[in-house]
Amino acid sequence: MIWAYYDESGEYDGDGRLLNMSIGGCVSRIEKWDSFKSAWEGALQRDGLQRFHMTDFEAWIPPYDFKCGDGSRDNARHNNILNSLLNMLLDHVEVFCAFSAGNQISGDSKKAHQYAIEDCTSSAISHAVHDLYGLYQQPINLVFAKQQHFSAAKMQEYVDLYDWGDGKGRIKTASVASPSDLPQLEAADILAYEMAREQRSRPRRYPFTTLLAGCKARKIPMTLKWSSTIRVVDQDAF
Repeated sequence: MIWAYYDESGEYDGDGRLLNMSIGGCVSRIEKWDSFKSAWEGALQRDGLQRFHMTDFEAWIPPYDFKCGDGSRDNARHNNILNSLLNMLLDHVEVFCAFSAGNQISGDSKKAHQYAIEDCTSSAISHAVHDLYGLYQQPINLVFAKQQHFSAAKMQEYVDLYDWGDGKGRIKTASVASPSDLPQLEAADILAYEMAREQRSRPRRYPFTTLLAGCKARKIPMTLKWSSTIRVVDQDAF
């Protein structure tokens, strides 16, 4: 059985306006996900953490506000945790994919989020029906992180849209879940966070370059797609 997990992350300007939205996806056979779950949870527990959220981790928001004895930030601990999780992704994920959309709506924050996440979600489902099924030749199980701007019912509409002709039966199940309940969604959150920031950041962030280099070295498929309104970099990278 093949399981694909997707989480979203957005980037905002100083006034809180959405700039872009990204969905990150991590795909593997169920055997790899089984070993991933115990490894991920064990790594976090060794550092006294119950779960992982990339936005809070990068902002040093508790419980990720690691301190040295003198009260300064414990950068070594922060970096060790991040490297451990990145290596875990490269050890267990068989396919990385991410999809982004820019915000073209001003003055309506709710619609901006809705349209951007809808664009990303439809791209992820299309990729699963065509690319992932083509790779595995097995129906794909999809799990999206639960979020307020795109309902499970709306997600199912897109699954149903592709369930015809050659695409019929290629999506086995589609569901939503909370990232706090599934380490696989926490893993996808890392890619989504980095994808969102890659669209505007210079120079490239360390986690993103680490995943890119790891995929190239290990020949792990990685697909990165931007909306046509945003610059295209490393599209269909590997």
